[in-house]
Amino acid sequence: MALRKYSKHLAWALPLMVFLFDFVDMQWMFSHEPGLTDEVVMRYQLLLLPGILFFPPLPAILFNCVLAGLIGAVASWLGKFRPRSTP
Repeated sequence: MALRKYSKHLAWALPLMVFLFDFVDMQWMFSHEPGLTDEVVMRYQLLLLPGILFFPPLPAILFNCVLAGLIGAVASWLGKFRPRSTP
């Protein structure tokens, strides 16, 4: 019941959270800039999944946000339906 009340915000809240997560991940990687190691690059790429499977890093962030928007829209749409009570 409580989650249904907030499900209308999933369409915009999920992409925002994914973008912020990817942005913080990018800042973390760039903080290691003078001496990037293979381990740092591998963790950066793993944190950008699933978008990094199809695109380079910056378009992968956009892909992740669009995917989160679609999932949020579907979850918001499904949250509008109430289960029928059985007598």
